Amino acid sequence: MTSIDRDQLVQSLVAHGNRAILEEDWTPQLALDVLRENRRRHASEPRTQVLEQLSAQLADDLAAKTGVAPADIALVLLVASSTLAGPALIHRFPGVLLTDLLGYTADNLDQRASGGES
Repeated sequence: MTSIDRDQLVQSLVAHGNRAILEEDWTPQLALDVLRENRRRHASEPRTQVLEQLSAQLADDLAAKTGVAPADIALVLLVASSTLAGPALIHRFPGVLLTDLLGYTADNLDQRASGGES
């Protein structure tokens, strides 16, 4: 991401009432703190209320279907979310593109885990 892209992203997030984290400042705990701050700030908005319901169900599904510790799932999702946020906001990626990207990434990781076999 160029400095111009990063500046655009930060301006866009701030304009929508969200706090942004610069890449060089990013830590999992800071990402969670900012996310929780933004959730509280927008708690009364219908979009946030729907996201609260959907995310609770997704969290339950991921924990039940993967057998992976919730803290480990949270870390992976935080990194993925933070990595995708900039390009998604700047280029206005549709949701289906993001889900495809996550699916392709899962396939790449699975192939690596199985020695490159597909």
